[in-house]
Amino acid sequence: MKRGQSFHDPPGGARLCRALEFFPAKKSGLDRSLAPPTILRGLRRLSEILIDFKSVLRSLGAAGARKACEISGLGLACVFAVLAIAQDSSQFARASAIHELTHDKEAAALVAELLSQKPPKDLALEGVLKTRGTRGKWERVEVQYAVQLTDEGWLGTYEARPGDSGGRERLVVVHQDGKSNVYLYWPKGSSPDLHEEPRRLTGDQAAIPFAATEFWLSDLGLEFLHWPTQRMVKNAWRTMVAGRACKVLESVNPSPAATSYSRVVSWIDSEYGGVIHAEAYDASGKKMKEFSLKGFAKGQVTEMQMVNPKTDTRTRLELEIGEN
Repeated sequence: MKRGQSFHDPPGGARLCRALEFFPAKKSGLDRSLAPPTILRGLRRLSEILIDFKSVLRSLGAAGARKACEISGLGLACVFAVLAIAQDSSQFARASAIHELTHDKEAAALVAELLSQKPPKDLALEGVLKTRGTRGKWERVEVQYAVQLTDEGWLGTYEARPGDSGGRERLVVVHQDGKSNVYLYWPKGSSPDLHEEPRRLTGDQAAIPFAATEFWLSDLGLEFLHWPTQRMVKNAWRTMVAGRACKVLESVNPSPAATSYSRVVSWIDSEYGGVIHAEAYDASGKKMKEFSLKGFAKGQVTEMQMVNPKTDTRTRLELEIGEN
């Protein structure tokens, strides 16, 4: 509906009928390349309802249509207002990440290549998790990261050792060739030797913080690469990150939990492979997290950062690379 149009001027059913003519003809005015699938489905259903209502008004004649407008005009005005808000928020959220999506074999091949990568050898690194809270204060947690190669894949182990007496916290990400990740998790407060049986988590079950930081367990396992829907993003607004040419991938969660990611847009280094930047969104299209690779040396990540724009908090994982 054009700006300035009103359902009440002129009175009667003529104005409303013209508005209803406009709605299906313009497909609600939304750019389909920007609207999330959920909104598009809702718009299609609303369009069907409005078309049916238009037919009812015509059958009532002028007097009946005028009366129906008096009863339902306000409700329909609210519907169009909601559609306008949905359009604006949808376009803003989608335009901030991508312009056009395509389904092709390139995405499947790229994801398969990423999942096939594994470290060349076992290693153990010392590091620190630094988290800046809502008040701007930085908190530090010592952490150890280890890699162990296996016949089926490899294990990535993160062990946080807080300075208080709360006990250690450990995560083992089980990467298996051709299979989904498994997350073995010992929460904070476990015994010093971690003799208890770990929690065995998969998928969105692992969308919980590690060591009270902005990194979820699933973030540390790049869980989004295991989602079934993977699409290359063409004509992305951004294809360079830190001076590196990138391929842009969108991963869609098939059944996101209320508090987990609905989709993730990631930037993959075109030359070396690997995720160097990623943005995670909720079901409404709002950005939940932003990941950045900050340091890389001797074939190993040395620093990465996760930012939560909703709370203005962030966590940096810094790892020390030895001389060997």
